[in-house]
Amino acid sequence: MTWPDGWTGDLGAEPTIELYVAHLVSIFAELRRVIKPTGTAWVNCGDSYAGGGNYRSSTLENLSDKQRSNGGAHGENGPSIVPPGLKPMDLCLVPERLAIALQADGWYVRSRIAWCKSNPMRESVNGVRFERCRVKTAESPAKFADCPGCPRCAQNGGYVLRWGSWRHTRAWEHIWMLTKTERYYADREAVKTPYSEATLADRRDNSDGHRLQRGFPGAPSNGGTNLGGQRNGGANPLNWWVLNADPLGLELCEGCGMLYKSADFKRLKGNPKKCHQCGASRWLSHYASYPVELCRRLILASTPEAGVCAECGEPWARMVEHENMQIARSDHAERSGIRIMQSGTMVEPASTLTLGFRATCSCNALARPAVVCDPFLGTGTTLLAAQRLGRDGVGIELSEAYLRLARERLREDAPLLAHAGEQEA
Repeated sequence: MTWPDGWTGDLGAEPTIELYVAHLVSIFAELRRVIKPTGTAWVNCGDSYAGGGNYRSSTLENLSDKQRSNGGAHGENGPSIVPPGLKPMDLCLVPERLAIALQADGWYVRSRIAWCKSNPMRESVNGVRFERCRVKTAESPAKFADCPGCPRCAQNGGYVLRWGSWRHTRAWEHIWMLTKTERYYADREAVKTPYSEATLADRRDNSDGHRLQRGFPGAPSNGGTNLGGQRNGGANPLNWWVLNADPLGLELCEGCGMLYKSADFKRLKGNPKKCHQCGASRWLSHYASYPVELCRRLILASTPEAGVCAECGEPWARMVEHENMQIARSDHAERSGIRIMQSGTMVEPASTLTLGFRATCSCNALARPAVVCDPFLGTGTTLLAAQRLGRDGVGIELSEAYLRLARERLREDAPLLAHAGEQEA
């Protein structure tokens, strides 16, 4: 793609943040052009630090297929440059810049979800400290020994002062909820958060208004509600989710393209492991794949379970009956003089009952599955979640190797749908 300033290149290799954001905005403009007016887009975008850069000292031969496809990651664009307006080590705030740019381009920015990880990638960051001064004594493999004495450490008894650039380890990522119009489809009932065990197990003696001890370890003795069992209720989900990445379970030999499942890959010999077909030891996997549960929640929230009209594409919506909260009133507080208002205990929460689904249009046509599109397919996690939920899926991916991984995952998950709708550009 050629930009007005004359730069030509692929997504991720842009020389400036502004150009990277503009590139993404142009891609999502095409997405907004084809989705339904009631459609929703979910965008996960990572951040970076000014002056940083991965794999700067690596050679192309040591990089994976994914890394080699990104010229900016391995220094094809020259040394790392601090963007104008930022200082070295500044957090670039790329997700926020992207959201503002998409908003200016016509998208509605409806929500921000924090995808939190309890097992994030650890980062080597240190504060100010004195460390033993060491010198390299051998190459490949590198070996180090205590410094015999140099101007830097002699006055400190062999220790040298190091100024680190400490910060917290990054353990969450942005997920933006975007809509094409202000009238969009959403299904709250499909993603309600169930009541907790503590809430369900709570009891209260309604005769005098005092709470009883709960019957499970570690539970507090006060607070909660008297539900008495599972109800068709629940709360609106919060905008932070703790979800860890799922293991991919596949390895692809970059020498001959042969795919190995995890169990077969572990049986290969060598360190690094060598393909038994061609002898190569370079492998393509994906160590940052989305959790399927993450995609499942997003698809449930923004696509209709019953499908869409086969003629006009309008969604089918739930028919629900609401039941209001039930409260057992008590005059205990009034009699005790604590307050003058009548007190009470919630014995049944507000709940809903799904009666069925109905078309939101007047076409009188049958329903077909809703369509989920992922313009950055990767290893196919989005389509895997869509397939399990009975939605149709469309994925776009530039890497043929990743397409092979995605196809294999979909085939393994649903063998009868192995060749349904496959198409290559």
